[in-house]
Amino acid sequence: VYASGNVVVTQEDIKIYGDQAEFDQNKQLIQIFKNVKVVRDKMTLTCDQVKAFGQEERIEALGSVRFSYNGISGRADLGKYNIKGQTVDLLGSPKAWQGSDELTGDVISVDLKKTKIRTSGKSKVVFSVDKISGRK
Repeated sequence: VYASGNVVVTQEDIKIYGDQAEFDQNKQLIQIFKNVKVVRDKMTLTCDQVKAFGQEERIEALGSVRFSYNGISGRADLGKYNIKGQTVDLLGSPKAWQGSDELTGDVISVDLKKTKIRTSGKSKVVFSVDKISGRK
């Protein structure tokens, strides 16, 4: 199935918007292209293309990935959203920030349930001195 125009794909409480979509029923795969936006509760993910794997309950965001959730923002070349586990992994030159605090690494993982971020590989963290010292 192919669709174009203002495409909206809805699965439970997740909405995916884009300009074009392609659905392969045999593979349970939906691909959405151009001006893509994934929204669930307070989480928003924008990118060039999304692959939604229905049976695996995961979404892959490709190209110019931007992420935001509860004051946390991020960017990467690739984003992997585990729907059931409520985690987002940012890969390919990822960077995440909250206010003036920044985090980079090979992979940045955001746990949406716990609102926690962790990084693996070569990592760099920049914290605001005022937050560490308790000054305002």
